[in-house]
This record gives sequence, C-alpha cells and structure tokens, in this order.
Amino acid sequence: MTSEMWAVVRVGPEGVAETLVVIPNRDVALGVVAELGDGHHAEPVLVLGPDDGCTVVHTWTCRAVVVDGRVDRVEQPVRLAGASRLLLPGDESPADRVVVDEEAAALEASVLGVSVRYVSAYSVTGDGARALAERRARELADGNGTQ
Repeated sequence: MTSEMWAVVRVGPEGVAETLVVIPNRDVALGVVAELGDGHHAEPVLVLGPDDGCTVVHTWTCRAVVVDGRVDRVEQPVRLAGASRLLLPGDESPADRVVVDEEAAALEASVLGVSVRYVSAYSVTGDGARALAERRARELADGNGTQ
C-alpha cells in the first residue's frame, strides 16, 4: 500500500536541496519548517509498501526527415536526458506521440522552395520511437496527411 509522508527540505545558498527528515504528519512537518525558518519547506513524498513496485520509464525520441516526397533519413533513437520518470502502482505508461514540425516545413518551403517535413517521435523504447518515426515519415512521403 502506498502512503504519503512529508519531507522537510533545506535549500542551501547554491540552490542544492537537502532532505533533513521525513515525517508522517503534514502539520508536524509544517511546524518543523516554521521553526527552522527561511530556506526550509515541506514536500509530500510517497512511501511504497513492501509489496508495491515501481518501474523507471525512459522517453526516447527519433527524428525523421522527408524531402520532396521521399524519406531522406531516419536518425538513430536517442534517450532524452532528464525525461525518465517513475511509474508507481496505478500509473499508466506515457502514451507514444508523433509531432510534425509544420512551422519548419513552411519556412523551408518559403526560403528554399523545397518540401521538407521534420518528424519527431516519442516512445518508452528506442525501437518504438524509431518505428513511429519511420511510419509517419512513410505516410508523409506517400502524401497521406499533413500532421
């Protein structure tokens, strides 16, 4: 069973946070913070039970470029630094998504007179991101949709 406790945190002059103590009662934690004064605050933290699990989920991106109706390139997937997160009991895995940069496409067309489409795909695995980017790039190359 997951429960919530309160961490009393001190933020030093360099902006580095240090957890001083974890207290089960919010009001007690806020009282400690008030007594400690400036530079201290309380943050809620989840405590997992012995049978609860958590999973680290990473976000991968893969980019593809379509030039004049052909897939010019599909880059190697890259794990996004700082985009990993914990999935706690009951959380859903982040949804895959694909973004086509329409502003860049319009700029390329107006400046260079070339049809260039930039695809960025995001998934929890590198293979998933690559498959999404390849599929969307093929759709754009075949003229199936604009986004």
